[in-house]
Amino acid sequence: MTPRYAVICASHGGNSGMFSVDRAAEHFFTSRGASFDRIVTQDDGRGNFNDYKLVRDFRQLDEYTHIVYWGDFLTSPSYGTRSFPWRERKYGTDLKTEEIINLWRTLFVPTREQKRGRMTVSVSTNFQNDFDDPENKYSHFIRDTLARFEESYDYIYPRDDFSTKNLSRHLSYQGIRKVTTGLDAAFLQPRSAPIQNVKGDSYFFSYLFGRSKLEGTEALVESVEKDTGCTGNLLSRWFSLPSGSWEQKFGQLQEQLRRSHFVVTDTYHVAVNAMQLGVPVIGIGRTAQRQEGTVGDFKKRELFTMFGLEEAYIEVQDPNLETSLESLSQRIATILGSWRVQNAPRTVNNKESTLGYRLLDARRWQYSRTLEHTLGLPAPKPTN
Repeated sequence: MTPRYAVICASHGGNSGMFSVDRAAEHFFTSRGASFDRIVTQDDGRGNFNDYKLVRDFRQLDEYTHIVYWGDFLTSPSYGTRSFPWRERKYGTDLKTEEIINLWRTLFVPTREQKRGRMTVSVSTNFQNDFDDPENKYSHFIRDTLARFEESYDYIYPRDDFSTKNLSRHLSYQGIRKVTTGLDAAFLQPRSAPIQNVKGDSYFFSYLFGRSKLEGTEALVESVEKDTGCTGNLLSRWFSLPSGSWEQKFGQLQEQLRRSHFVVTDTYHVAVNAMQLGVPVIGIGRTAQRQEGTVGDFKKRELFTMFGLEEAYIEVQDPNLETSLESLSQRIATILGSWRVQNAPRTVNNKESTLGYRLLDARRWQYSRTLEHTLGLPAPKPTN
């Protein structure tokens, strides 16, 4: 039988971060000659997902030999009890919350009977949330779901080191053997090299804030502009790609990132996409000891730590950046100085940071080969 892959994605609704994850799926399977469909389980009803197949019953997946849950928080019980119900209500539903949660579990955590011998793989999932939180009203559901994981998936590839450790605490030895740390799926997008400075080229940096509920970001941008001599350009419409032109607008945003001298952001997937392009990025977020929901700050710290780039992530206690503007500006200047990005090519070129980006490249290569082996896919043909 010819393999057919069901690649289940999140209903991103025009969010560039999640769109980049879906874009990576399109590239990964197409470049390897696979027969696949991108699938969503929720639809906004506005025709935005016409290129996807809508699945609301696991039996709709009977035609596929491999079921791949692709990226973000999709197979995390925290997603099933929070984000999935929220989006279901947003798109309009008559189901009660408990019914929505059970719908998520039948779609994303299949039983052995549902699988019928087919391979199921969880790819690039965030499992950082506290699954033992006694104050979570759905803690019983989370425990029951985690107990089913070993039956549900043949392979599990968490997207970061902390997720692997956190999930493994809830699995038996046999379950842990199914778990291998991967990367965020957006790192598997097609990659082009960052643009080098040429004579007469204007210096600019890109920025975006909107996830950490920070105040005084305009003052910070102005301060960075003054200190570096670079103009700050907003990554406009990152969170809301225009309906009907997602690919075109995201392509423009990627090109802006690629031409940026550096990037400053509090947004996880902005940082991922900048790193993926080899562009220096400075992350900012609130101090966080654990991951809250899907947009909390903890995951950003773990992202930078994963590649030895801790120095480039700044945690703040006070969400009003103007109260510590001078120290923040000095910290950013120190990071940029250590990276030597001012008046230099748009690539990270000091020893420590170069090692961090090379580590990313090595892990991306290894992750691609691992997924190919797991899914029975060939390596992509070299492009000229």
